[in-house]
Amino acid sequence: MTVISNSCSSESSRGAATGCWAGVRCEARPSGDGLLVVRVTGDLDLANAAEVRLFVTDRVRPDRRLMLDLSEADFAGTALLPILAEVSDKATRRGVEWVLVVGRAVYRLLNAADVVAHFPVVLSFDQSVALKRAPLPQSTAEEG
Repeated sequence: MTVISNSCSSESSRGAATGCWAGVRCEARPSGDGLLVVRVTGDLDLANAAEVRLFVTDRVRPDRRLMLDLSEADFAGTALLPILAEVSDKATRRGVEWVLVVGRAVYRLLNAADVVAHFPVVLSFDQSVALKRAPLPQSTAEEG
């Protein structure tokens, strides 16, 4: 088994955190109004799925809303699907409102797997900015 070190790990007492693994970077930043923005950039695939899963799912907490921003992911492999399912299940069990901000790579994966409607998808970060003051949407992606 290969162990991949986290070359850019940091975590603050205020909830901000950063992690980097095999072509992906994860950042968590509280917005100050009960919303935690978790941004994941780079290539989301099997090489980093375990680390990304832990980084994201550890931040699903009942004391805050969650915005998972994957809009700048360059690639999204099928290893992302069980991560999103776990985030959704954990959020439901804990009563956490959350939204998934997607870009082209992630939307293509969700659409190909026919699971867009299973997640609270918004198609851009700009569209999600209003979520700081409004209830999180069910889904704004086209169903079809």
